[in-house]
Amino acid sequence: MTQSVESFVHETVEAVRPLDKAYQVAEWEAAINGTPEAMLRSQEAQATWMRFWADRDRYAQAKRMHDARATKDPLLARQLKLIYLSAAGNQQDDATIDELTRLESDVTAKYVNFRG
Repeated sequence: MTQSVESFVHETVEAVRPLDKAYQVAEWEAAINGTPEAMLRSQEAQATWMRFWADRDRYAQAKRMHDARATKDPLLARQLKLIYLSAAGNQQDDATIDELTRLESDVTAKYVNFRG
C-alpha cells in the first residue's frame, strides 16, 4: 500500500468535512424554508456529497486497506471502516445519483410544505 492508513483517513476526512457541512446546512435550510431555491441547494449539496463517496478509486483503496486490516490502532481501524462503508454504500453512477437526489428533494418538498 503506497499510502498509509493514517494519511488516507486524514485526507478523506479533510476532503469530506466541507461537503458534509454544506449538505447538512442545505438540508436544514430546505426543511425550515421549503422554498424551491432551498430545495435545489439541498439537492445539489446531497449530489455532491454522494459523488464524493461514489469515487471508485477511494472505494477501492478503502476496501483494500479494510480487508488487509492495515492498522492495529482500534480508533483508526474504526475510522477506516466508516470510510469503507460510506464509500461502499454510495457506489452508483451519476445518473442514479441525480435521480435519487431529485426524487428525495421532491418528497421532502411535499412534506415540508404540507399545510394540513
